[in-house]
Amino acid sequence: MEKRFSVERVVGKIDEIEKEEILRSREEIFNDQIFEELKKNKYDALIVHGYNLFAHWLAFFAARFTKTPLILKGEADMKKKQTFPKNIIKRIVLIFLFKRVSAFIYSYGLNKDFFKFYGASEEKLFFSPSAVDNDFWRIKNKEL
Repeated sequence: MEKRFSVERVVGKIDEIEKEEILRSREEIFNDQIFEELKKNKYDALIVHGYNLFAHWLAFFAARFTKTPLILKGEADMKKKQTFPKNIIKRIVLIFLFKRVSAFIYSYGLNKDFFKFYGASEEKLFFSPSAVDNDFWRIKNKEL
């Protein structure tokens, strides 16, 4: 049986919660509201955009704790070269994380390759194209 997530009921409030916290005070960046929100409302899934902020990792732990399926959306690719130690640490951490993700949303081919490199399986990858007016940006680039 194929797993499907109801978009109407999926909630990804972590970015909104985090922005509110940052606006209030930098000292209040630790936000445990996501645990309460997931536990109370029993969402079908949680979408988290990225993995680079503390609040994202708090959301990952909250999803795991509440058994809420986790959907990871990202824009990363493998273009940027990194130092050897950073590469090893990143690989270990992301492989660990990606094993616990129910689905991945990618927006372009190199983004998909990034997820696959760190262990995302093909059946967990879902394409969500970004709308970009390439002709507009080609003209703007020539104007520079």
